[in-house]
Amino acid sequence: MIKTMVCDDHPIICDAVATTLSSADGIEVVGRANDTRAAMMVLAAEHVDVAVLDVHIGEENGLELAKMIRAQYPDTRILFLTAYTSDEVLLEASRLGAADLMDKSADPALIVERVREVAAGRSFLDRIHMSSALQRLNESGVLALLSLGHSDRELLTLVAQGLPDKQISQKMYLSPQTIRNRISRLLSILGRENRTQLALMMQSLDSTVTQLPVPERGARVPALYR
Repeated sequence: MIKTMVCDDHPIICDAVATTLSSADGIEVVGRANDTRAAMMVLAAEHVDVAVLDVHIGEENGLELAKMIRAQYPDTRILFLTAYTSDEVLLEASRLGAADLMDKSADPALIVERVREVAAGRSFLDRIHMSSALQRLNESGVLALLSLGHSDRELLTLVAQGLPDKQISQKMYLSPQTIRNRISRLLSILGRENRTQLALMMQSLDSTVTQLPVPERGARVPALYR
């Protein structure tokens, strides 16, 4: 019997997915959750073979939930089921060890089949898909963005809001000259010619990118991103 958990912040969708899985032979839904806390409570109480997670769980991040699950319950396989994805989310899901990332509009029978295959150890986030995503991210500059720390991402967010250097310096408690120097450095890193292009780049990104795990100080970009 494959024991599964479903986590989605929309109760109707959560119940629909859970009902679909429960009706399939050999699959048992041992828990349903609408947020990270509830999901971790299910995992603490039940053995879960496959955790079916949404990427966006309300104001929370399903990628962070996956990271916690991998750290505390390494034998639990992860399958993301989401309404919208992007190359950066696809890569981060793979880096975290997720086995698959599916569209919520997928045929219910296919979702059941994937849960079974994921439980058996198969992964669908293959290198062919990863290579294509990496190429697109590299061309767009997002790959370089993923290597930046919290402070640089905060600065870019403020630039995208159209704030002048003086206001940015006040918010970040840095001198205007330091802000100008850092923007110049970011232009070089991200391959942009001016701050308008930086702003447009940030505004075009999947909002999830600003929530992705930030490398520790001094850490290199994960191998999957290189």
